[in-house]
Amino acid sequence: MMLSSRAMLRCYLGAGLLLMIAGWWFWAGSDPRTRWLAFNSLRLALGTAALSLPLGILLALFVERTDLPGRQAARLLLVAMLLVPLFLQAAAWDAGFGRLGWYTISADLDRPPLHSWLGAIWIHGMAAIPWVTLIVGIGLRLVEAELEDQALLDGAPLAVCLKLTLPRTASAVAVAGCWILVTTTGEMTVTDLLGVRTYAEEIYTGFALGGTLAEASRAVGPAVALVACLLALTLLAVVGLPSPDSWVSPRAVRVFSLVRWRWPAGLAIWSLLLVVIGLPIANLCYKAGATTSWTQGSAAHHWSVVRLIGVIVQTPVKYSRDFGWTLAISGAATVGCLLLAMPLAWFARRGGWRSLPGLLVAAAAMVVPGPLIGMWTIWCVDRIEVPLVFWLYDQTILAPVVCLVVRCLPVALLLTWIHVQAIPTCLIDQAILEGTNRWQMFWHLVVWPNREGFGVATSVTFAIGMGDLASTILVLPPGMTTVAFRVFDLVHYGVRYELAGLGLTSGLLFVTTGLVARKLMVWQRLRWRRDETYGPSTGRLGA
Repeated sequence: MMLSSRAMLRCYLGAGLLLMIAGWWFWAGSDPRTRWLAFNSLRLALGTAALSLPLGILLALFVERTDLPGRQAARLLLVAMLLVPLFLQAAAWDAGFGRLGWYTISADLDRPPLHSWLGAIWIHGMAAIPWVTLIVGIGLRLVEAELEDQALLDGAPLAVCLKLTLPRTASAVAVAGCWILVTTTGEMTVTDLLGVRTYAEEIYTGFALGGTLAEASRAVGPAVALVACLLALTLLAVVGLPSPDSWVSPRAVRVFSLVRWRWPAGLAIWSLLLVVIGLPIANLCYKAGATTSWTQGSAAHHWSVVRLIGVIVQTPVKYSRDFGWTLAISGAATVGCLLLAMPLAWFARRGGWRSLPGLLVAAAAMVVPGPLIGMWTIWCVDRIEVPLVFWLYDQTILAPVVCLVVRCLPVALLLTWIHVQAIPTCLIDQAILEGTNRWQMFWHLVVWPNREGFGVATSVTFAIGMGDLASTILVLPPGMTTVAFRVFDLVHYGVRYELAGLGLTSGLLFVTTGLVARKLMVWQRLRWRRDETYGPSTGRLGA
């Protein structure tokens, strides 16, 4: 439920005061190096936002609200790239423009194009563009069509888009900006690869060099409080959006005609997509198929499609154990996330103080850097001092599963809450009056009618778990290697063919998971339209 303007103003003033207090606490309670690391993290986040927000907003506007040529295909490609993790993005860009990238070698450059800060901001920005497009695209689809129709009576479509449609997506842009801030400051994959010192990277390297949990927690505590307050401001921005039932229900949106600019705009947008999506894939394909032959002491570089196919075919067999551990850990973590997310979302469906547990859990899990989650897990195991716990930690997947549950729970809770919140209250009241027990009510009102939606939550959570590295890298048992850790290791050692093949095969797995989630969303919308026409399906309570 949306708040009034006066109530929203009071909430923003209160959150702003908390932000100022957290900022003062951070400045007073941190040493110069901590402030320097915080500045680096903020610098990386702002650079990423400056690169990804304008491009993501542009893509969202043209793909969602115009008659752009091939916009359905563009939307499908962006959805497929949503779940490709950061370590694969880093490997793909490093294969072309890194230290041993094909362009760096062929151009005989002393310094690679993607190095230090430039490389970190570029890779983070390219990885964030699909997410910005998704979040802003949802905001664009939620703009009231009635207001746009009324505005079109008095102005041109371009004026309506600039003066009404885009300003009413400010909340979605704020959410996208905070998403960039939280995800960028909590990652260490790219910064460790390129030698950029940030909070998360400092925690990881400090622990590897013998640092303690107390030192890491004391250093990161003030910054976590600062990010938590920023997250509170974003939650207030979400309050300004329409109710969640309109997020998932079928909704017709007005499509603006580009008229004579349709094909020039299509050429520009598809050129941008070629850079964001096509170039990283081309880098991996070139690396996987590249061969070198020596003739009279000189090296000749060639590219072979046969070698490319051979590398792709051999990779799943060669790294089958890595894929197996990845699927097992992420699958178990997905089950744990859903078991926690469903009751929290059900309890928070009426809003108010009931939503506080879910909000606190999601906010705490989002703002804690990934390496710190692993360090806290190690600390808990050391303090328990039970032989069974030590055995579970060293011989099973329990520790990485626990870390992944903490890492993936916010996304699982959000996707679950959206569908639970959309359930009409009258159906719940009717079921209570009929004496339906809680398990039947939960199945017939929550799970079965939203089976495709929970399938989407499962797919997205599973993919995020497969792609996580920051929270699990410190707690993997001896002899257990995931795909993310293997790619991270190969990137540092500059192994070319294996890295490219592993990037292509695992990337195909992530893209397939994203397309499955997209297909489930399409099935859900089709079923809702059928229910609106012919009545609810027999899976609903009382049907």
